[in-house]
Amino acid sequence: MGTEHLNIFFPYKNKPLNHEDQLTRAFLILVRSIKIIEATFLDLLATGMKRSGIEIVPVALSEGIGGLESIETQVSSSTKARLASESGRLVSVIITDKKLDTQHRVKRTGRVAVYDGFLRFKPDWVFVIENKPDHTNIWPEQLSSAFNENYEVEPIPVVLTWQEIITRVSLLKENGLVQDAGFLLVENFMEFVQKMFPELNPYDRFQVCKGDEYLLEQRCVAIMNQTKLGSVDYHRGWHYFIRLENKPGIKQVAFYPEMRENNGWEIILALHPGDTMSQAREMYESIQVDKLEELKKHGWKVSPNFHLAYRSSGLYRMDKHEHISLEKYVKYWKEAVHKDKLQQIPRNDWNKWFSLWKADGLMTTSDIERIQEYIVSKSYPNLNVCPGLHIFYTWDSNLAIEIDNQGDTSFAEQIKAKVAEVTSAW
Repeated sequence: MGTEHLNIFFPYKNKPLNHEDQLTRAFLILVRSIKIIEATFLDLLATGMKRSGIEIVPVALSEGIGGLESIETQVSSSTKARLASESGRLVSVIITDKKLDTQHRVKRTGRVAVYDGFLRFKPDWVFVIENKPDHTNIWPEQLSSAFNENYEVEPIPVVLTWQEIITRVSLLKENGLVQDAGFLLVENFMEFVQKMFPELNPYDRFQVCKGDEYLLEQRCVAIMNQTKLGSVDYHRGWHYFIRLENKPGIKQVAFYPEMRENNGWEIILALHPGDTMSQAREMYESIQVDKLEELKKHGWKVSPNFHLAYRSSGLYRMDKHEHISLEKYVKYWKEAVHKDKLQQIPRNDWNKWFSLWKADGLMTTSDIERIQEYIVSKSYPNLNVCPGLHIFYTWDSNLAIEIDNQGDTSFAEQIKAKVAEVTSAW
């Protein structure tokens, strides 16, 4: 009883993903499944008890015999038939979004409660969990219930915040203390919290991320979600990005931290319009070179991003295009689109086009040599021609912190304005 929903394969079917019970379930699955998180949670409970002035606390698992004996969720205090033989020192725990200084005392009453979490730790500790992600929904009487008479009830409640729990969990992951399936569970938990309970993110400003790349990245993800420009997804081997739905010529916008020497960092906004043939056709139908040059005057870096692909897989990106101006590159592909010459090229025509592009300054000798090695030797029947652009904007750490501190959505508004600024060029 109370354990079915702690089986990862039996989620709540009648509760939305942003229901507080879903959050409780997700975290208790981690506690149940990953020993280091069990130990960490016990440490948090002991710290919270000391903070509340409770003198006797459970020992850390590195200091004495103990550990999780059982864990359940949605357990009613009316199930005395099952609980009658159980005993222990019972501690009432609230997990919420804000530190609370409650003066209420826990006691036995006739009130029947349903515990969000019911955890037994050896040798005789029992923790009942009440999860309230919004502290304004807490009422003191929730702490008292028809507790089993065999329990010795600790009258002082313990308050933990989701922010401190999430911080601990994220640090375990970043310090390599969870591995394999445990790593994936933690990663999925962090993604779940970010999407369903973003208000619980403890790293709600660049300033508090302490230059940590993972935390900076999580802040970037939160900001991208605030823009409402589209869903935020992850491109393995690249970055998290916004999936644009209604912008011709471009489908992805990335916003991410880039680490520098001596623990420095920057925040990058990256757009790659024309990244596929269909996107390139949309972009070059109306792109204006003078507007691209204007972007450069406003701090943007704009350069060619000519590459070859097979189906949806990028195969080769050309050398840096110092030998061709942005104006010449854009005019070349505008004309190709206008004359309907931006087409998939069959294998028999590859060498002809490679020679032509080299003569026109779009390829170098080293490009062709590498293409011969990495592409021609394979059995691809055709190639997609993708004459895109690299467009980047950079905020140094000081400016990023300053903007982020101006308001909850200040950076999100900047991103929306910057994306509009770029896409107005076509």
